[in-house]
Amino acid sequence: MKLLTKLLGATIVGSLTGLIAVDRVVAWKVNEVTHPARVVYSNVTGINDTPIQKVSLKTSDGLTLTGWHIPSHNRATIILQHGWHANSSSMRKAALILAKHGYGVLMFDFRGQGQSEGDIVTLGLNETKDSDAAVQFALQLADTDKDKIGLLGNSMGAATGILATAHNPTIQALAVEGAFAELRDEIAVGIQVQTPLPPRPLDAIFIWFAERQTGLSLSAIAPIDHIAAISPRPVLIMHGAADRRVFPESAHRLFDVAGDPKQLWIAPGATHIAIIDHDPAAYEAHVVTFFNQSLLEKSPVK
Repeated sequence: MKLLTKLLGATIVGSLTGLIAVDRVVAWKVNEVTHPARVVYSNVTGINDTPIQKVSLKTSDGLTLTGWHIPSHNRATIILQHGWHANSSSMRKAALILAKHGYGVLMFDFRGQGQSEGDIVTLGLNETKDSDAAVQFALQLADTDKDKIGLLGNSMGAATGILATAHNPTIQALAVEGAFAELRDEIAVGIQVQTPLPPRPLDAIFIWFAERQTGLSLSAIAPIDHIAAISPRPVLIMHGAADRRVFPESAHRLFDVAGDPKQLWIAPGATHIAIIDHDPAAYEAHVVTFFNQSLLEKSPVK
């Protein structure tokens, strides 16, 4: 009996110790994710001979975001959204391509990143307010028609773009690259790549601890649950076939549940949000053709 009591006691102590250890590891990792080191340096200003203006956007919860605007020459403007641990500089090449084809461009640094206000990154949960602020800014532009506003997002900016477009009917066309279908996909990949442990069910355990620590409904960050609501507005889903940060399976899952009209492009050989570097000509053709057809050539969705 004494031996059994000791074994039970050791088991309980071991379990509690394990839970405390997991809680601390998750707390450290969550803080790393929600408070990435800011990438402040920006080479957005002075893009060749393209006129560009630094602007400020105001979110519904009172944050000021730093942005950059290139005027439109075809009455359409595309909002560009960068990924995690980045800033608008990462969207510079896409901005140049769109500007070359007459599109206005509005880039901004997400809350808690780059030069924008905010002290926490929520991986799309609150960043939709940043997307909404960009839309409101675009609606005030004299060179842009209200029915010719599109959005192009990379990685976290892509996931946020899906969530934002689903609830904001002003966005008439959406192109995304490297979007995750669910936040737990991202966590599962991280566990799989960084540890010898099985990603399931550790991803669910990680999210449970993370929600407990942050008070954020991280399990609600699931673009796959919202992308169908974008239809009948067109969606272009792009993904690198060699992406090992967000596996191409996410793109297929998003495409399967998205409504029409929709397009899927899995770029051979491209890694995470690197299609523009791997095959710039194909990237330009896909993105420009998509926005031309969606915003300039077809009747706008009301």
